[in-house]
Order: sequence, then C-alpha cells, then structure tokens
Amino acid sequence: MLRWFSNLKIAHKLTLGFGLVLLLMLGTLATDVVVSTAQTAVADHLVDHLYPARQAAREIVTLARAADSDAGRYLLELDDQSRAATDLRTYEQEVQQIRQALAQANALADTGGQRQNIQAFTTFYFGKGGYYEGSEASFTLKRAGKFSLAFGHFADTPLAPSLHAADLYIVTVEREVVQETAAELYQPPVEAGGARRSAPLPS
Repeated sequence: MLRWFSNLKIAHKLTLGFGLVLLLMLGTLATDVVVSTAQTAVADHLVDHLYPARQAAREIVTLARAADSDAGRYLLELDDQSRAATDLRTYEQEVQQIRQALAQANALADTGGQRQNIQAFTTFYFGKGGYYEGSEASFTLKRAGKFSLAFGHFADTPLAPSLHAADLYIVTVEREVVQETAAELYQPPVEAGGARRSAPLPS
C-alpha cells in the first residue's frame, strides 16, 4: 500500500489528499446538520410548549389565589352592596380566566406528568365537591341571608388541594425545561472525522 502510494505522481497524491480532506469535511458537516436539526427541535419544543406551559401554570396559581381572596371579600362585605357586587364580578372573571389557562395548559401538555397534574387541579377545583362548588354554595347561603353559615361553609372549602396540584404541575414543567435545556446546550463537541466526544452534563 505504501509502495503504491509512493509510486503515485505528485498530482495524484494531491488529488487523493484533497479528496480525503473533502470527505472528512463532508462527514463533519453532515454530523453538524443532524445535531443542529436536533437542537432546533429541542428549542422549538421549549419555545412552543414548555415555556408557555410554565407561564400557564404560574398564571393558574396566581388566579386561584386572587379568586379566593375576592370570594372571601364578597362574603365579608355585608353593608356596601356595590362593593360586594364588584368583588363577586371580579371573582367570576378570575374563575373564567382559570378555565382559559387550564384549556391552554391542556393544549400544551405533551407528557403524562403534565396531563396528570392538570387533571388533578381540575378535579380539586372544578370537580364535584371541589373548591368552585363549595364557593358557589357559600354565595347561595349569603344571598339567603345565612351569613354565619356562608362564612363557615367557605372556611370548610379548602383551596390547598388545588394549589398543591398546581404546584406539582409547575414542578413537572420546570423539571422538563431543565432537561430540555441541558439537551440543547450540552451537545458533545465534534472531533475530526465527524465523531462526537461525550460531554458532561451540568452538576
């Protein structure tokens, strides 16, 4: 093999050398295209799904807490009917926004963990015997003039299970964001010939 190569003319040796270099460059380019495509898919998933899902999760918690505060203010307001009506209207708007945020979260969910957490919140908040049903029952008691019963019923309508489910949803999405970000940022560097060395993940 070496004798054959040494017997080649200079022009043939140069041609062969350039051909080998070109082949290595094409291999490296093909590898980079594959990796770039994978990174683009990860980035698209972050931007189109996980980041909006994280925002929806945080919005659900914020709205649930705000609605609970406005429901409490409505029940406690016994003298200023205009103020009470405003509190109730704000509560109803926030509940509608929670429904919209849940619809967005369901549309964005693409893992079993996300769907399970969303369903848990929906059950605790809007399901039978859930927070929404309990709040509405308290409002009905107030309209009937049974103020003490209304306060007691609302106090026995816990928001904590709904918030816990929403917090678990946030944790699930945050964990997936970290995993996707690591997959995007810590790609193994290219070696000569297009091979890739293993790269350590962040500690």
